Amino acid sequence: MKTISFSKDQERKIVSNYKNGIGPRIIAKEYNVSYPLIYRVLHAYKVVRTRGAFSKEQEQQIIKDYKKGTSVKAIVLKYANNSSTIHRILNKYKVMRKRKLRKPIFIKLMVMKDEIINLYTKECFTIRELAEQFDTTHATMYYFLKELNVTFRSKASRFFDKQRIGIKYM
Repeated sequence: MKTISFSKDQERKIVSNYKNGIGPRIIAKEYNVSYPLIYRVLHAYKVVRTRGAFSKEQEQQIIKDYKKGTSVKAIVLKYANNSSTIHRILNKYKVMRKRKLRKPIFIKLMVMKDEIINLYTKECFTIRELAEQFDTTHATMYYFLKELNVTFRSKASRFFDKQRIGIKYM
């Protein structure tokens, strides 16, 4: 098996590039090696891994770029990072993904989102009842409510809520 080693100058350049915000995968491509080898060099120099650390301002700028319509791929290239870090930031701030909103059923449901939320929270409809009423699957309705950050009820609470407002529980 071929052992790859770097010169001291190359190792210092790898560490410098990493500290300047260039991701290990990009550095690995530059040297035509695997990225775990870059991590070994960083470990040897006792460099603390940043795991795509961005400042709050950079995270907000990434969110603005995404909401303006910039693709994740373009954001990755702009910030010299990887897509999983960008997706982690979008998840952290609960940014709804474009691909999820493009599906025709989600467009239809977004138009009626206030009515759906009202039926679920105040009228105590179950997810299956909502799905039936809006002609979709219960999985899609569950996913849609989850995207809207609706607090889900337990089965027992649905029973007592329906009794409280006078609906016969099935």
